[in-house]
This record gives sequence, structure tokens and C-alpha cells, in this order.
Amino acid sequence: MNSNFYTNPAFRHNYSPLKLGQIRVLCLDPGRFGSPLKGKLERVDLDQAQRSYSAISYTWGEPVFPFGLQIENDSKVLPLTESLHSALQHFRFRDGVLRLW
Repeated sequence: MNSNFYTNPAFRHNYSPLKLGQIRVLCLDPGRFGSPLKGKLERVDLDQAQRSYSAISYTWGEPVFPFGLQIENDSKVLPLTESLHSALQHFRFRDGVLRLW
């Protein structure tokens, strides 16, 4: 798919503000390597999170977004760099949701 699709404001996911003490956790849907990435974003209160997620760094590489992740919450796309797309493809489970911060 054309990388312009992933950065087009009409299709791109828009973040809503977080409350003090909250983070966003990506609930990455299961899938086979190479299949499209899908998931949802959850707001999590840090005092109730109880480490129910894994943390990764997602700022590697150039700020070019040739890939996307389908966000179920609003049927929009979260633009991804090539390195993050590759990491998520490798990290995700085949049979369960992976929660990432």
C-alpha cells in the first residue's frame, strides 16, 4: 500500500489526551508473520497497571512511515516506521494478545 495512505490525516489515528497518571498500551492482535498488524489502544492508569504490559522503544530509524497498524477502536491507521513494523511482526503472538507500552 502507498505510504501516503498511512500518513493521510483522513485515515490516520488521532490520539485523545491522557489523564495525569495514564499511559497508552497497544493490545496487538495475534497473527502470522507477514500478515497485517491490527490492535487496539487502551488507556491504563499507572497505579492499576500491575505491569500487565511489556515496554519497547519505538523511535529507531528515520521518521518515514511506510507501514501501518489498523486500530480497532476507530478503524483508523497508526503509521509505523519500517523498524517498528518489523519488531511488531516478530514480537506478536500467534494465538494471544500482546500488550505493549
